[in-house]
Amino acid sequence: MEQGIICDYQSINDRMRRVAPVLSSEFAKYPIQFSSWLDPFTQTNDGKPTFMPQEKPPKTPPHEGDERYIDYIWGNGPCGKGYYHLLTKQAYKNLINELENETPVIRCDCFVGDLGELHDHMEVISLLRHRSESNVPNDFEIAKKFTNSYSVSKPSSPGKTKHSKSNSRSFAVTIRNFANHT
Repeated sequence: MEQGIICDYQSINDRMRRVAPVLSSEFAKYPIQFSSWLDPFTQTNDGKPTFMPQEKPPKTPPHEGDERYIDYIWGNGPCGKGYYHLLTKQAYKNLINELENETPVIRCDCFVGDLGELHDHMEVISLLRHRSESNVPNDFEIAKKFTNSYSVSKPSSPGKTKHSKSNSRSFAVTIRNFANHT
C-alpha cells in the first residue's frame, strides 16, 4: 500500500461487520491473506464444502442463527442456488449483488448519520469488488497490483502515449478512506 497509510484493522472490520455481519468470518476479515480462490466444486482445507445446495433463499441471514453458515453467502452460481464459501469468488459476487440491492436510502433531510451509513456501505462494496476481481484472495497482493499498475490509453495526439493512474490507486484509496473514516 501507499507509504504513510496506517490501517486500523479493527475499525475496518467493525465497519464491514455492520454492513454485512457475515464479513466477521475469519475468511473475510481485513486483511485476508489466502494463497488461492477455491473452486465451488471442492472442499476447504479443513474438509468443509465450498458449496451447499439450497433452492430457497433464507428468510434471515443464516450466519446470525447458525454457526454452520458463518463462512457462507447464499446465492446463485455455477453449482446452482445455495451457500458459497467465502473462499470462492462466487460468494463475493453474490454478496456484492445482495449489498447493491440493499443500499441504504437517504432521507431528503440528509442527516449526517445517513450519509455515514451510505459511505460505509459503498466502501464495503468497493473492497469486496476488488477482492472478487483479483486472482488471489489476499488484500496485500491486491493492493500491490493496484498501486503498481498503470493503464495506457490511445494517444491524444500523434507520437504521445497517455499514462493514467485513475484506477491504479483505487484499492489503496478505498482502504485509506476506510481506515480514516470515523
